[in-house]
Amino acid sequence: MAPTVSDQLRAAVEAEDYERAAELRDAIASKALAGDAIASKALAGDAIASKALAGDAIASKALAGDAIASKALAGVPEDFPFGYPAFSLGEGAGDSGPEADVVLSTTAVAYRDLEGMPFPGAPRGCSGDYRTLLLERLLALPGWVAADMGSLRSSARRALAERALVPRSYSADPLSPLAACAVDGAYALLGDEDHLRLRVRLPGLAPQRSARLARSIADKLGSGLAFASRQGIGWVCARAEDCGEALAVSATLHLPALAATGLHQRLFRALMAEGLGVRGLYSEEEDSAGAVYEIVAEGRRAGPDAAAALALAVEAAVAAERKARESVAEKGGEARLDLESRSLALASGCRLLPAGEASRMISALRLAALSGRLRGADAQVLGALLERLGAGSLALGAGLAEPPSGEAELSLRAAAARAAVSGAEYLPARIGRCSKA
Repeated sequence: MAPTVSDQLRAAVEAEDYERAAELRDAIASKALAGDAIASKALAGDAIASKALAGDAIASKALAGDAIASKALAGVPEDFPFGYPAFSLGEGAGDSGPEADVVLSTTAVAYRDLEGMPFPGAPRGCSGDYRTLLLERLLALPGWVAADMGSLRSSARRALAERALVPRSYSADPLSPLAACAVDGAYALLGDEDHLRLRVRLPGLAPQRSARLARSIADKLGSGLAFASRQGIGWVCARAEDCGEALAVSATLHLPALAATGLHQRLFRALMAEGLGVRGLYSEEEDSAGAVYEIVAEGRRAGPDAAAALALAVEAAVAAERKARESVAEKGGEARLDLESRSLALASGCRLLPAGEASRMISALRLAALSGRLRGADAQVLGALLERLGAGSLALGAGLAEPPSGEAELSLRAAAARAAVSGAEYLPARIGRCSKA
């Protein structure tokens, strides 16, 4: 069967052949005037044709040479986005605060939608004009740049998804725009369920600061725009649970001692009883690989002040992890010594390293470093590595455009582990009675 016009259009967009895509778009539009069924499908919500007919902000502006798209794409620095603050946490000393031994990062997300425009993905379709409008406002702010996903290297797109910085479906769409600020930890997604999802990602525990910054930038963007809101409800969002404050705040924690003692589930049940969410990251297994977890305060269950609710919850988790760390030091015995010394030996000499084994090993070594049993290894570096064990992140670290696979991926991961513990020395006397000295 010969491919339909819609099939040809989809193939042209995926191949980034925008000149051909424009021709096909015009053909579909002509048929629409005659009542052709293909245009009817587009108007009813076909993902590819509707974008073409509605003038999707990125594709159509790129084809027409629009000044906004040109600015977004032509002026992007080579280190975008991973040279920007939101995407480079853990790569420098930074100001991570007193909870940095447990809290790796904090993220706030402000949701906003334009009044009178359908939500992205709505059955009756959503014009790409909202992206043009929001990109204009973002790029007018100091330090902001933008690019579409299709302009980024494959390794960068993969790393964004691996680290849960953008949804996988968003990173896979070459027309999805990513905007970020060079002077703070803010970045924005346009069309990820809501018209605007403004994210602020900061090191350590900073829920109030990240929430305040997210709201402040959203307010600046909203000056002169009509973001949807209703009296008695607050901000109107694509998901009912986000309406009202339209803010979610989360913290990423490393809880190896609680996981080792089996006390993490008790903590999580208490947090969920308070209306908070808990997610394990970076694993398809039953528990979170590397004992990395995300605590989330969002929607009405978190109450009117999600940032304050998260701060209290994380402070309790930090105290529990530190107490469990002491218990591991006192009662870990030979089993703990064996695990940590084996982990150091493996990290120092491995040549091929699977992701699951790497996360467990790095987690054990970070706990040993924080407890004083591993000298010469930086706990901050080990914490950052826990979030960079995927193929995309490994490729970025090695300067590769494409993510590796097979033995090449295992080899790169092993090299990253060896570098993280280079020169480290294990001090087994710090376990048991000597740990109280």
